[in-house]
Amino acid sequence: MLLDGKKQYAIKHWLQGTCKQAKEQVLISLRDAPFAYGPWGEQLSVMSFLFLESTMDLMASPDCGLVAGASEASIPLDWSLPLGEDAQANLFYRIRTGFEKSTAIIDNPADKKRYRKSEEELQQLRNLMALWSQVRAFCSTRLSKFAEFEKAVTQGNTKDFELREILDQRPGSFCVSMLASYQKQAMEEVLAAEEGATLEVETERLKVRDARWSWFKGALERDQALVRQIGSAPDKIAALRHRKQMAWRLIQAKNGEKLVRNYMEKFLRTEFVAKAELAQQKVNEFRSQVVAWCFFFKMYVS
Repeated sequence: MLLDGKKQYAIKHWLQGTCKQAKEQVLISLRDAPFAYGPWGEQLSVMSFLFLESTMDLMASPDCGLVAGASEASIPLDWSLPLGEDAQANLFYRIRTGFEKSTAIIDNPADKKRYRKSEEELQQLRNLMALWSQVRAFCSTRLSKFAEFEKAVTQGNTKDFELREILDQRPGSFCVSMLASYQKQAMEEVLAAEEGATLEVETERLKVRDARWSWFKGALERDQALVRQIGSAPDKIAALRHRKQMAWRLIQAKNGEKLVRNYMEKFLRTEFVAKAELAQQKVNEFRSQVVAWCFFFKMYVS
């Protein structure tokens, strides 16, 4: 049996470009209908963008209206949208389950082929799953109901419009506030972070104010102590002057005592005279010397 190039291309996709989880989705669909009547078919098999390591020719839009908040966490987006195993597994699950829901009331297997997704729909779904695989880890740490949101993305279409908005806008980075259902939560988190930063700044301001007040009280107490010292200065100066005067008087008393003692040793003496009339002459000489010494002593003391 000869295979043409198209069939060889399709077989290569299924053998080399399909992960184990995606192949399991194909096997599940074969339980109900042959491959030719299921959600896949030959047309899907040659769409290279549905298989591993495929990329898209997309770029971030410079005029994107979706932007992260000033203090909001974000991650960069790769708009080549490479298709990994997780994204392909989710993609093939969505293709199978979507086909089964659309054909649930149709009995003829041949009629079910009409409900296969078109190439444009498959490409759009593929891009949604590739985008989700990029932001999943980031969302798992920030979405309050992450498990519920992930289930809605990978097993249904109720959250497709939120991811489709990001695909249409193509921002350079992704943040939680770009998801419509989490915009309020994201804004509350940003406001809480800003309030926390403001509170931290206010706390630091209060600490600085308290430190300044403590320094002012200490300085005031030091100034008051200095004022008290200045107020008691006159009494201290008077006491110091009194001590110096007393010390000076003691020195003068000692010097006077020494001078008197020298005078007494030198001039208080006894002399004998032969006649009484000669005693008057000695008395006069003694008076003149006493007057001279008293004048000298008075000048010295003053």
